[in-house]
Amino acid sequence: MPEDNGRFIISRPMAEYIKLSPLGPSAKKLLIALIYLQHLEEDEWPKVVLDKEPIRYEYSDKYLCRHYHTLNTFRTLGFAPKSKSARFLENAIHDLRMKTDLFDVLEVQAGKPTVLVWQFSIYAAVLMSMRRPYALMHTRDIARMKTDLEPGFITLLTLHENMDWPEFSLFKAVLHNRGWEGFRDAPIPDMRGFKPKLKRLLRKWSALKSHEYAAVICQNGERPGVTDVRIRVRHARTKWSENSFYKVCIRDELVKIPKGTNC
Repeated sequence: MPEDNGRFIISRPMAEYIKLSPLGPSAKKLLIALIYLQHLEEDEWPKVVLDKEPIRYEYSDKYLCRHYHTLNTFRTLGFAPKSKSARFLENAIHDLRMKTDLFDVLEVQAGKPTVLVWQFSIYAAVLMSMRRPYALMHTRDIARMKTDLEPGFITLLTLHENMDWPEFSLFKAVLHNRGWEGFRDAPIPDMRGFKPKLKRLLRKWSALKSHEYAAVICQNGERPGVTDVRIRVRHARTKWSENSFYKVCIRDELVKIPKGTNC
């Protein structure tokens, strides 16, 4: 069993999946928690080989077994810590079973103790097999996820924050290779209600991470209205200059969040 230091990997394709999927926030949070718990299992993830023509998966049958954790595990990770029943997981489990093909098994089994049973599918293993680059997540960030934007935002932030010029999209798909047809742009929300929510999100994580953020609300001319929101990240180890960090096209809008801004 791998050492549990609170850190675990989420691959770039899985981070994109979390960002773009129609899952609700509790389902995305549960998915991230189960990726962490899968990391702690002896089998962890199978080694998946993808042939180019046609795409084919190769993996050992000993992997992707069923795993069991008591509900206290999820309370520890920030899921309804005061709840005495399994109801706090019901909506998330329903979402993951109905809207994804990431699990062969995902259910609560009543008993003493009551446990959550999961078995990831081979498709989930394929998403997790491409680990260059990857996000090195920490379990403390799972508990910090409270709103609908945070699961996708924090996985992408962790994926990019140690790059020289970290920048990522909140809504555009960046994986278009054959075999990843499931990645589609996410719907762009109405900006009147979205911008205050975006500012609250960036202020919270600026205070937690001591980052400076610049949110570029993009209009690239391909259709009316906002076409994307891109997040730039600056801290002591990044290489952004002042001009490049705040530079935008004339038709774009910039939202600045200084480092360490309080929520």
